[in-house]
Amino acid sequence: MPTTPIRLLLADVDGTLVTNDKVLTDRAVHAVHKLHDAGVLFAVTSGRPPRGMSMIIEPLALTTELAAFNGGLIVNPDMTVVEQQVIPAEVVAPVVALMESFGLSVWIYRGADWYVRDVKGPQVDRESWT
Repeated sequence: MPTTPIRLLLADVDGTLVTNDKVLTDRAVHAVHKLHDAGVLFAVTSGRPPRGMSMIIEPLALTTELAAFNGGLIVNPDMTVVEQQVIPAEVVAPVVALMESFGLSVWIYRGADWYVRDVKGPQVDRESWT
């Protein structure tokens, strides 16, 4: 039975390429470089925003598009937007108000930009350094 060569490998970021401490491992970098050497394209998808994946672009020599927000936003390695699924503007304010009424911290992303309503909110400091 003939086999089809692998042309693209798609991987998640957290727990796959980076550790729980958000460190890109040498092992991951080496593996991705071996894929490049073998002619296999490598791409990433993540629940992270684009900015949260920027630290892996250069070490992994990524040339493919990145899928952020679990595919809700597709960007090039230079962070230019290729495609995005956007919540209609008239829906944003009521959703933010509803979330805040339950005491939730609200984060808003527009393209590759990240806006927080409370810079001291839960996880903001941790997410800021990725």
